[in-house]
Amino acid sequence: ARFDIIIDSGKGCCLFDKNNKKYLDMIGGLATASLGYSHAELNKALKKQCDKIINATNLFYTEPQIMLAVELSELS
Repeated sequence: ARFDIIIDSGKGCCLFDKNNKKYLDMIGGLATASLGYSHAELNKALKKQCDKIINATNLFYTEPQIMLAVELSELS
């Protein structure tokens, strides 16, 4: 069952309802990454990517996917 809370916004690791009551978000969503809320650099990167493509099937490669794979392999 859902919580009886209507979330309006988020900042960092906290969520806020319409009355600006603060909640510490310690719940990850299903099939999501817990990245926090309103992070300036993340928002900029997401907005830039949204102008190109938001989600592509795993049957294709995307340049950011390849760049991440290279970076991760170099770090390991």
